[in-house]
Amino acid sequence: MSSKTCWAESETEVAALVVAWLRAQDWEVFQEVESPGGRAIDIVARKAGVTWAIEVKRALNLAVFEQAHSSTPYAHRCSVAVPRMKNVSPGYSFGVQVAKRFGVGLIEVWPQTATPRVVEPVTPKHSTEVKGNLGASLRPAQQVYAAAGSSGSSHWTPFRETATRLKQVVWAAKTGLTMQEALTRMKTHHYSSTEVAVVELRRMIESGVIEGIRVVRVNGKQVRLYPKLVGGRKPLTVAEEAALALNERERHTAHAKKR
Repeated sequence: MSSKTCWAESETEVAALVVAWLRAQDWEVFQEVESPGGRAIDIVARKAGVTWAIEVKRALNLAVFEQAHSSTPYAHRCSVAVPRMKNVSPGYSFGVQVAKRFGVGLIEVWPQTATPRVVEPVTPKHSTEVKGNLGASLRPAQQVYAAAGSSGSSHWTPFRETATRLKQVVWAAKTGLTMQEALTRMKTHHYSSTEVAVVELRRMIESGVIEGIRVVRVNGKQVRLYPKLVGGRKPLTVAEEAALALNERERHTAHAKKR
């Protein structure tokens, strides 16, 4: 099905209906999630320990199948979600067969006149074993931070969460903290060890990748972290960043960009 004849003007429009459909079935829904393989997944749903990766496109094509299939090592279920029209091309019908052959599920989102609007003609194959830890990487901020299918979206990553939490503890401290003290107060981070975290986070701060913190060297050796205003303001918390992104998305919903 060509995207030129598609009823949906954007992937976010299609994804929003899929998200609502999943939540109505009591799935926890996370959007624009980075997989253990480093690729962003449009939607990750979780329920009773089962993870479901879903890729959204405005047309059923090889690109969306390739994206969905790339998540099969990390999720128990993988599906594609696309708009559906009353009349479909032979290519679309063949795509349905491809989905069945590869064990990839198919979710169809119909125009506003249809009831129901979301149907699942092809159920994904359920894998009992997955590698990586996609479920453990899911965070509450991913439920609202970026809309699934957002073009060029800055999705919520493990590094972004670590950096945001580091800024929170540094700003909450009344005196400068050593990196070790800051990591202890954070309690968790995404690095493989505390030693790696100390080196990499200091490098990210000094290079300007992590804003809102300044490094002060005591006696030329010990590093202490102090708050630093960014554009005249203190850094946002995890909740504030998520709320800001949600408000901005709602403001521009009526002007969704085509992909």
